[in-house]
Amino acid sequence: MTTAYVQIQNAIAQATAQALEGGGTSVFENRLRPVAAGKNAVVVRLEQSSADRVVSGAKDHRTLYVIECYARTPAGLDPVTEVDKLLELIHPVLEGLDLSALAVMDSQLNAGTKWQFDDADAQLACAIVGFEVMHRTPANSLQPWT
Repeated sequence: MTTAYVQIQNAIAQATAQALEGGGTSVFENRLRPVAAGKNAVVVRLEQSSADRVVSGAKDHRTLYVIECYARTPAGLDPVTEVDKLLELIHPVLEGLDLSALAVMDSQLNAGTKWQFDDADAQLACAIVGFEVMHRTPANSLQPWT
């Protein structure tokens, strides 16, 4: 059995993978290895969580997931253009994601996008967005509230 944190992360990754299906982009959870040259990837990472005090046997959590969109391109191709396409595809998925079956009461994309770049052996661009989820568990468990 996995915690609500991981169950929600799995659901985010699965919905993202479905939206990107057939486009040659890989979706990973908590991946630390670099993206291969000429490849695009989306990584769904569990960032942090905080919990409110227990009320009536329930504990509400505010959990931040980080969605990283990567593109590594050969010289002459702009990786930002590739990352921008990924952002355009995942944004409506995250905004419309129904996680109520996992006791999620609210979710939203955080304002702002962080960008990172590298050009070690192939150009790399990464756009990072935060996705905050408010969910409930029983006070004595990390399983979704039922």
